[in-house]
Amino acid sequence: MITNLKTFETDYIDNLIDTQIDTQFDNPVDTQTEPKTDSEIEPGFPFGRKMIILESNWDTENTFNNISVYPFLSNISPILGNKHPIQVGHRNFDSLRGLKFYTQFPSGKIWNDPSCWGTSVFYIGSHGGTTSILPTMDVIRQTGMIDSFKGFESYPNILYFGGCGIFNGEKGDNFGWDLVGSSGTRCVVGFKSHDVGFLDSIVIDILFLTRFFGMDEPFDRLTEIYDSILNDFPPSMDLGFSMYLR
Repeated sequence: MITNLKTFETDYIDNLIDTQIDTQFDNPVDTQTEPKTDSEIEPGFPFGRKMIILESNWDTENTFNNISVYPFLSNISPILGNKHPIQVGHRNFDSLRGLKFYTQFPSGKIWNDPSCWGTSVFYIGSHGGTTSILPTMDVIRQTGMIDSFKGFESYPNILYFGGCGIFNGEKGDNFGWDLVGSSGTRCVVGFKSHDVGFLDSIVIDILFLTRFFGMDEPFDRLTEIYDSILNDFPPSMDLGFSMYLR
């Protein structure tokens, strides 16, 4: 699953809200925009357990290879024995323009679709390079990444990146801290290694997300969750699985 290296970056939408034709994300259980009543609130999840996956194609060569993280990560709730209902939305993007359609504050889709409000995990699935991600038709570099992820301080959430090498080296490490600071998110999660296999990454994703969604007050226990992944799945250390905590 190798993507060809691209050398361009697009950024030519002036007003994303005027171009929106998308409908609500997959599997909306409700469209509440206000916190639940006291009797309904789950500790740490005042808007319910929600995750949005924004994913690019992993294989740009073989049209019939439809590999995706969605079939795995959409089943977090059954993995947890359906103890907690978890809403999982999924959309594809292939460029900076496509990413900003969803994430750019305040005009992007996630800020204007009521069903997206209160999402706890934003999962970005795409090939990566140091301080960049490589969707199908573009290279989104550091400046584009910083610009795409702003306004996330309104409620607790995390940005989780499933691509290789985004936080590699000193430059990548500094970028992780810059991104958690500029975005307002509670933490940024991703990999340093440029050689992260799909299977290993899915195992790490499932371990992290099941623990996150399976406990109360997870935002107060992020370090505990992260440390448990390193302890229970040693390959995560070899792959540079990293967390940048606000």
